[in-house]
Amino acid sequence: MVPALIGGGSLLLLAQPKIRGLSPQPGAERSWRKLAGVFGAAAYIGYFGAAGGILMIAALSTMISESLIRVNALKNAILGAANCVAAIIFALFAQHWLFVPPLAAGFLVGGYTGPRLIRRLPVGALRVFIALCGLALAVRLGVAASR
Repeated sequence: MVPALIGGGSLLLLAQPKIRGLSPQPGAERSWRKLAGVFGAAAYIGYFGAAGGILMIAALSTMISESLIRVNALKNAILGAANCVAAIIFALFAQHWLFVPPLAAGFLVGGYTGPRLIRRLPVGALRVFIALCGLALAVRLGVAASR
């Protein structure tokens, strides 16, 4: 299921400029179906995480008509909240604390460098790069799952 979700989100992200006319429409941010999609993506991210950003960008892009840079910033805020909730749950029930320091370091480095980098990249190329990385991950996970 995970490779299909990641691949589908990646394809939606690639197609976003073409389907932008279909959505978002005024009031789309209040649609319970779209909010359920964002909630589902956030729950997926808290549990699994792989390429969750792609799923969240795809879901948010159907709800708000902002640039990819702004959608990415909103995605970062939502992912931060989802990861905070997941961190609290893992802190209460985790048995493998050895993995926490490298994970925390990765979050800090990514959180510091990501926004600075994304503001300097062309939006179209960034969209294609993110989608292609997501598709590559979907294929890799699909191959690994079929073994």
